[in-house]
Parts: sequence; C-alpha cells; structure tokens
Amino acid sequence: MTETMTLRAQDGWLQVPKRELRAVAALVLAIVLPTYLLTANWTVVQTNDSRSAALAGWTLASTGSLALNPEWPPEDISWGVDGRDGRMYSNRFPGIIAVAAIAYAVPVAAGWVPSSSDADHPLDLSVGPATVTAALIAALAVFATFTCLRGFGFPLRIASIGAATVAFGSPVWSVSADALWTHGVTHVSLLCALIAIKKGKAGGAALWFGISVLTRPHLIVVPLILTLFRLDRRVLLGGVAGGLAGLGLSGLYSLVVFGRIIPSGGYNVDGLSQSAPLRSAAGLAGNIWDWLADPLHGIVVWVPLALIAAVGVPLVWRNLDPLIRAAAVAGMAYAAAQLSLIRASGGNIFLGHRTTIETFVLATPLIVASLWALMSSSRAARVLISTLIAYSVAIHAYAAWIDMHPFVREFIEDLQSRMRSDQS
Repeated sequence: MTETMTLRAQDGWLQVPKRELRAVAALVLAIVLPTYLLTANWTVVQTNDSRSAALAGWTLASTGSLALNPEWPPEDISWGVDGRDGRMYSNRFPGIIAVAAIAYAVPVAAGWVPSSSDADHPLDLSVGPATVTAALIAALAVFATFTCLRGFGFPLRIASIGAATVAFGSPVWSVSADALWTHGVTHVSLLCALIAIKKGKAGGAALWFGISVLTRPHLIVVPLILTLFRLDRRVLLGGVAGGLAGLGLSGLYSLVVFGRIIPSGGYNVDGLSQSAPLRSAAGLAGNIWDWLADPLHGIVVWVPLALIAAVGVPLVWRNLDPLIRAAAVAGMAYAAAQLSLIRASGGNIFLGHRTTIETFVLATPLIVASLWALMSSSRAARVLISTLIAYSVAIHAYAAWIDMHPFVREFIEDLQSRMRSDQS
C-alpha cells in the first residue's frame, strides 16, 4: 500500500494530535517567523498598496478617524482618495485597514510610534508595526496550512513538506510576509473557512468567509461556488451568509466614507471598469499571458510547482475529499474574476506572484496531493519536483532578500518603468 492511498476521501475532520501542533508551532516561531522578520521590508519605500494600508491604520490608531492628515501633500499620499466630506482617505478595503489599525494601536498608545497628526509628511510613517504584523500573519498562514493538510487526512510527512514549501517556496515569503498586503489575512481566513466547513461549523465558515470578503470583496465568489457542490448545505449557507455580510459591511463602509454603496473601498470604479481586461478579447488574453509569463510576477516563474501539479490531477482527483475538489474549483473561479477585472502584473516594488495567491491557497490540498502522486510514480518525477522545490525556495529567498538592497530595488523599479513605457 502506497502512502498516496491514504489520501482517499474521508468523512469528517481528522483530529490533529496536539503534540504535532505544538511541534509545528515551535518550528514556526523558531525558524519561519524570524526568517520573515529578517527579510521583510522595513523601509517606507514599499508598494502603494501596503503603504496605504499602513497609513490608514496609523491614522485610525492615532486620531480615531479614517481621514488622513490634511497637512500632508496630497500628491505624496499613497492611494489617497477624496471622501464624501472632502477630506482625504486611503482607498484600501476596510478589512486590511482594521488589521493595520490593530497593528498600530499599542505602539501609538505606548508612544513607541508618534501620532500621525504630528507627522509633517506621509513618508514619516513608521512601517515597523505593519511589517511585524504582516510577518506574524504570514507565519500563522504556514501553521494553518499544516493544520489544514493534516485535518484533511494527509500523512504527517506530506503535510510537513507541503507546509514547509508554502513557507519558503511560495509568495507567502516574498509577498505576504514582506509588507502588509491583504493576502496574508485572506490566506489564513480562507484556510480557516475550509477547516470550519470540514468540521461542520456553519458559524466558523460564516466568520472566516466574512473576514476574507471584507478584506478582498471579490472573494465572495468562493462561498457561492462551493454551494454548487454536494457538500453540507447548512454549513455552506452559513459561509455564504458570512460572505454576504462581509460584502454588506464593505458596501456600508464605502457609502459612509466615499458616498457610494458599491463595496469597492476607495477604488476608482469608473476607471477600473474602463480598463478591465474583460472589455476586449485581446485585453483578456494579454492579461492571462501576463499572469502566466510576466518575468517579475508570472506564475511560470514564481509558482511552477502548481503548473506541474496540473499534470497529476487526474491521478488523484476521484479519490480526494469532495471539499478539496470544490475548493480548487472555487479558487479557479476567483482567478477568473480577478483576471477579468484587474491587471495581472500586481503592482511594483516587489517581486513574486501576487494577484491570485488566493487561488493557490484554495488549491493547496489538491496541489500537494497531485505532486505527491507524481513523485510516487517515477524517479524522474521525483527528481523534477525536488528540483522545482529547491528552485522555488531559492527564487523566493532572493525576492524576500532584495528589499535589503536599495540598489537592486532601484534597478527593478527602472526595469518596471521601462516595461510599462514599452507596453504603452
């Protein structure tokens, strides 16, 4: 009997031994978290997305208001948008702003970080609290990955290798742990939602899908797609209710702050709709190509293990837990929504794949099962996959490390600028 045969579909959640959880938690705290903190971006020279979230959280923790300091030069504010009251706000979604505010609450109250009202310029922002929070959430995502794999019935060795690869051979290191993006929060919340569904906990599914949608609203497609599968209907309806509640809260936030009910935060909806790749076949095809092959962010470069895993899916598909299959399909539906609405390149001043991280989070159990089946099938497959794991660790280590070297970062920024000029 091969080890892959233990991955057959099973009923209910497999209780993970507490000694395993304690051991993995200790390893995450002793190895993963310090590595993330060592290689994270500690400078204010970050992508606008993470800096804008940090500015909003810092402001809320400092003043109790979401309105940014009116003395700051508007042109120097990252993703600053005029609100319905004429004051300037961050355009980030409310979920990540709430996380950022929690990150800054104690440092501001204790005086470790000055109040945003005392800062003369938005670049006076201390990103330390946001960066620490990003690393903590990313480390928690690694722990949640191991717990999810074990609870779904994966053997200890497979779950451990899978979680370690996610920790050091994926954008969890190069993106989520680097700065306060939305993806660390959605990584944890989506995995916890799957765990809640597997355990039959409707309230848990509602809570975690609500958090994920409040952080990235278009993740509402995930609980909706899951209802199309033959799973626990009561639990799935709880997940949908939670997702819709998150969407409603996001819409309420947009209405109160920006005067529109669309749950878009401060995004320029008209501008996004005009530039959406879905508006033309050529635009959509070009966006999919960038998603696959962009040298700075494409999945061929940064997530090759997922592409190899596609070859092994037919070997394991029928034997897997129905929820594993449903989650992977929901992840692909999210990717379709993302690629239809938003450019795939994913921003600047960072390396690694970003825009469909949630797709690969949802497909993680399927990817791990598929890769293990391939490795069990032949020596050549074992060599290839082992080589790709080593490659993935190496390239994500480089992407995480590069923030410590301004000269290299400047080179990347210039390269991106030239690429955008060529495209235009």
